[in-house]
Amino acid sequence: MSCTVSCSGVVTSELALAHLLADAADEISSFHFESDSLVVETKADGTPVTAVDRAVEARLSDLLATHRPDDGFLGEEVGHSGPARRRWIVDGIDGTHNYVRRSPGWGTLIALEDDGEIVIGLMTSPALGRRWWAERGGGAWTGPPSANTADDATALRCTTTDVIDGALIVVTPPDRYIAEEYVPVASALRRRDPDAQTSFAHAALAVAEGTADAALVLRGGEWDYAAVAVIVEEAGGTFSDLWGGRRLDTGTAVYSNGALHPAILAIAAGSRPASPGRA
Repeated sequence: MSCTVSCSGVVTSELALAHLLADAADEISSFHFESDSLVVETKADGTPVTAVDRAVEARLSDLLATHRPDDGFLGEEVGHSGPARRRWIVDGIDGTHNYVRRSPGWGTLIALEDDGEIVIGLMTSPALGRRWWAERGGGAWTGPPSANTADDATALRCTTTDVIDGALIVVTPPDRYIAEEYVPVASALRRRDPDAQTSFAHAALAVAEGTADAALVLRGGEWDYAAVAVIVEEAGGTFSDLWGGRRLDTGTAVYSNGALHPAILAIAAGSRPASPGRA
């Protein structure tokens, strides 16, 4: 990894630190992915969680306490600690349904938020042998987990499709997991190729790579949306919630190539709730 380290051993580049965190997450998640003793619990919202979700977040929180003791931390499973103005937002295992079924479409999401803006985003998916990352103003990139710099990675670029008829719009999750008030939005906008997500751990990454023109994620939290938002934007696309704002806490996210964004929001306006709530 190309990174800067101080004499105390603390990583001084934020992007390099994100990759260091991803390496630690991969080590834990890959080991247990091959295990026959994975214990799965069901959370109050009906979604699965494992000890691995928590172990990854706890390990990353510990690493950040060493490298960035003044930063805050928000994990889906371990919650919030430290200051909120500058914080790392982590989903230990995104795609836990796939993880427990031994399907490769899962990964760890890592984002850095500074004063309300996501400035670093990374998703690492060791079962797919892929990693995607972006730094605000530095472009979006993908490569194997060992490709931690732009020198040995591939730049990401969204499509230029500007006509919504015929555009590929991926809507996740399936309707049975979407809150009832958002099912009409999903029905109005879903134009899905069944194979569109086979190589991705997150629908937004299909947009960043140009495999899909847009993606709607209609269930999730800040940890689901933050990292991939900056990746899509640095690939030339646009991120918003379903009302066109940039909140991460509405339980909705729209990722597009940019050109289609106004049309998608206009269609959504006819069937979405009048105002955003909080997830």
